[in-house]
Amino acid sequence: MAASIPIIPGVPLATQLPKPDQSDPRGSVRRLLTELLILATGDQCARMWWTLTAFQKHVVLRYGVLLLGWPPNIPFMSFSPGHGCPSMAEIRWLLSLLTAKPQPRMYFARATPGQLDAARLDAAAAAPGPLFPAPTPLPYIGRSNIGRRRSVRHNEADGSIILPRYVRDGPKSAKVISEELDSEPSGWSSVRTAPLPQMYKDGAWLIWGESGWRLPTASELLSSSNSCLDRS
Repeated sequence: MAASIPIIPGVPLATQLPKPDQSDPRGSVRRLLTELLILATGDQCARMWWTLTAFQKHVVLRYGVLLLGWPPNIPFMSFSPGHGCPSMAEIRWLLSLLTAKPQPRMYFARATPGQLDAARLDAAAAAPGPLFPAPTPLPYIGRSNIGRRRSVRHNEADGSIILPRYVRDGPKSAKVISEELDSEPSGWSSVRTAPLPQMYKDGAWLIWGESGWRLPTASELLSSSNSCLDRS
């Protein structure tokens, strides 16, 4: 006998949600998430937002809720076709989570004060999933001349081996550069003066920090505007 799935308090049953249209999985995911947001907030005018800063402002901070159950390997991004939107297989996976019985496995829940503070400081903390696809690890291709020597040459007259001018035992550099040698010298981050890398995504400027892409702080925005004025 299969074990029964426990009911999560506050999460609607699958029977309370509209039936999905399997011929339009993208639209079904949008409608189901909007319906779940309405049921979680009690606001009939609530609607789902799909860009980072809009989701932070109009969903998380406005209603004090977080979207739980989003798969960790599917980036949270605009659902509009193109521009790196989720694939159809990923969209169907999201739809299967929303139509699971007896309750959807992706739903809105009340955020704690600490979670809201984190979402207010960093929009990435409000996102239900990663902002970018996971990087694909590259295969390690070792250098082909490690431990190799040139072919031995023989004297045509007597057949004796012609010794090389010096021993060639392959490259003299290390096969792998250690993390210690490859890392930045101590105190480098404190004296770095070059501007941080920036990227425009989903209506917001992001900068690259030690923990990844994030929204700039007020001081970083001020220094960026001052540098623009200096160049003009």
